[in-house]
Parts: sequence; structure tokens; C-alpha cells
Amino acid sequence: MHYILSLLLLAELILFAQPLQANTPTPDSFAYGVKLSVSSQEPLYGSDLPPSVYRHIGKSDLSDLRIFNAQDSVVPHFIRPAKHTSKDQILQLPLPIFPMFGKSEQQLPNNISVMVKRDPFGSIVDVKLADQEEESTTPSTLFYLLDCTNIKKSLHGLDIYWEGVETDFFTKIKVESSEDLISWQIHPTATIAALHHLGRSFFNRRIKLPNKRYRYLRLTPVKSGEQVTIHKVIGLQSHTVTSHPTERESFAITPSRQNSNSTQFLFDLGGFFPTDQIQILLQQPNSMAEARLLTGPDPKEENMKEVWRGLLYFLVRDGSEMRNDTILLPTNKHRYWSLVFKNNESDPGVPPQLRFSYLPDQIIFLGSGKGPFMLAYGNPTIPAPTFAMDSLLTKYRDNSGRKIKVKQITTGKEIILGGTERLRMPRPSLPWKKYILWLVLFAGTGMVVKMSLSLYRQLNTDTKQNENKD
Repeated sequence: MHYILSLLLLAELILFAQPLQANTPTPDSFAYGVKLSVSSQEPLYGSDLPPSVYRHIGKSDLSDLRIFNAQDSVVPHFIRPAKHTSKDQILQLPLPIFPMFGKSEQQLPNNISVMVKRDPFGSIVDVKLADQEEESTTPSTLFYLLDCTNIKKSLHGLDIYWEGVETDFFTKIKVESSEDLISWQIHPTATIAALHHLGRSFFNRRIKLPNKRYRYLRLTPVKSGEQVTIHKVIGLQSHTVTSHPTERESFAITPSRQNSNSTQFLFDLGGFFPTDQIQILLQQPNSMAEARLLTGPDPKEENMKEVWRGLLYFLVRDGSEMRNDTILLPTNKHRYWSLVFKNNESDPGVPPQLRFSYLPDQIIFLGSGKGPFMLAYGNPTIPAPTFAMDSLLTKYRDNSGRKIKVKQITTGKEIILGGTERLRMPRPSLPWKKYILWLVLFAGTGMVVKMSLSLYRQLNTDTKQNENKD
């Protein structure tokens, strides 16, 4: 019985005993590191992650990195992804304006005939009515022709500037657009106005347009009491500006391997870079082909997902080069990329290059202890940290109404800490706890069987002794 109790106690110790060794990592627990030098004592420091971190990190979520102070104590940190701040801006583009004069009683036909003179670049330099007389005794402005052929993107409105009117006025403007100066499409009539009252002035210059690209616009003032002379028209174009506080990093790589007929190329980034822009660079001048771009966590094609397909080109003429545009993608940390050309397309010749571009994440850490600090990284066996710095700082800001300023610092050169051995995944360990528990179970079962047999023999012996006495 005492032996069975000992076995049960051993099993309980195996199941519930905590490991005796400490789990706190040290700088030597990681493959590489970079020094973070500070010049003053601050509560928070921040730095963009250098390319070496993405190249030698063991986990794509960046959970196997730590910050150490000069005493090799772990300092709390959190990773802040690069911020993209986008806002819409209005570009103001002056438009060439040509007033068309004629007799005031002249009626404008639907398809008006004009004579146009252009410069060598295709822009209008002069325009007049085909049947306009050389001299007009009572000239008046019939309409204004706007040349938008040099505006390559959409316009969403016009700002009108006039002269010759100092009193209040309301003037309706008939707005039409055309692609060929022959057929005209009518848009909603607009109103321009000027009002003056008690020393205040109000001007309505804006004419709204359907947001699209135009070649020609025609503005026709509807007859009113005041003669308004338009002398300047500004085209309005929306433009989205994306800004970010960090410098964009980029690098180009060649394929690590290709198939036999040079229609599929595999690219290995060598790390977990947060890529959001890629440009595919054909190397053979005057080449063109359709292709697909795939990416995945490993080089197996069945584990890759298509993220883009389109036309690639590299055209050279008189020393000028034309290439396909950069591909914009959601941030992606996959290491492997595959470029697949259509089989019926021309051979790209020299293997293409891929230029990857990304915005580095920022690491924010608490200035606890003395510097210099050490950013250590690269060990896939290290568990993820349990710091809650980000949420704590948010609570502090919400409760106090103040925001702690982050002191920006730069990183030093990469140094070797534990070496590349730290980047290797260990072999799966044997489930020794399971084996010991089974051993304890078998041993306990054996002891129960042995005790049962011993008890059975003892009972038989006692029975025979009783029979002999009788």
C-alpha cells in the first residue's frame, strides 16, 4: 500500500510541478541585436525597426524581440505599425479660356461650327465662329470655350472669376461638355453671384461638375440685366495625399529559382518585411508580357495566393524609358513570392527583378533603468511578451488628458549575440511526461495484480489449514 501511495505522489509531482529554471530571456537568448543609445532620461523612447530586424526575426508577428537596459533587464515595449495619414486636397488648375463674340441677337445652334487653331502640342491657341464676320458693330460675348485637353485627370468643379461688375448680380450659366467641339452634352445650369450688404461681401464662384475627365467645356451666360465678363476659370481636381512620419525602405531582389521554360520565378525576401508596394522590373528592353503575382508563407505553389495580375512592360525609345506602374497592396509579411508569365507570351529574356517597398514599424519602449539599451531579436522558441504598455498609455491619456511624448532615437549597427543557432527550431522533444505517467500506471497496475495474487494465495492457505483442523 505504501508503494502505491508513493507512485501516486510521483505522478502528481510530474503533472503539477512548475519548472525550476527561469523563463526570463537574456540578450544571449537571441541571435542578433542593435544598440539604442540615449542622450537624456526620458519616460518613452521610440525608433523605427531597422531592416536587419525583419531579416533575422524568427516570427512574422515580431514577438521574438526584447529591449534590455544596461543591467540586462527586460524593458516593457510595444510595436506600433507605421501610420498612413490620408487627406483630400483640391488642386487648382488654370484653364485656357476663349470668349466667343457675336451679335447679341445671334442664336446659338445646337451644333455650332467653329474654326480652331492649335499649337504643335495640340493645345488650342485660337478659336472663332466659322461664320463670324471680321468686324462686329455691336460685339457681345456669346459663350466661353474652355480647353481641358491637357488635364489628364477628372475635374469636379470650376471656379469662375469675373470683372466689370461692381453691383449685386445673379447670372445663370449654361454648362456643356464635348469631346469633338461638334456634339455637346448639357449639364445642370449653374449660378454665379455677387452680393454686398452692410460692408460684407458674398461671392458664389463655384460650378459643380460630374467628376470625370473633360476635353472641352462651354459656358454660356443666360441673358441678365448685368453684363458679366469672365476673365479667368480655375479647374478643380481632387487629389488624395498620403503622408507618414517614417522613411520608406526599399530593396530589389532577383529570383532564387525558375522553372525550365522561364515562365515562373520564385523570390525569397529572406525575412518578414511589411511590404505594401511592389514594382516588377523587366530587364529586357522593349519587352512586354502579362503575368500573375502570388505570395505565401512557404515556397509551395499550392500554399500561395494570387494578389495581382496585369501587363508588364519595359519600353525604350531615344534614351527614354517607360515601365509598368508600382503595384499597391495591403501590408503583407509573407516571405515567398512567385511571378508567373503567360505561356503564350514572349520570353522575358533576363530574369526579372522585384523591387519591394515598405514602411518600417516603430518600437516604443519604457525608459526603465540606465542606457544604452539593446534591441535583441531572433529566437522562434521565445514566447510572446505579455506587456500591456499600449493599453496603459491609452488609459493614462484618457484619465489625465495628457499625452507622453516619445523621444525618437536611432539604432546602431547589428551585432551578434547568441548567433544563428538561436534561429533554428529545436527538434520536437520526447513527451517524457507522458512516458513516465504510463510507466507509473503500469507499475501501479502490476503492484495491484501482485497484491491480488498474494491475497489469493493467502486465502487458499488459510482455507486448507482450516480443512486440516476439521
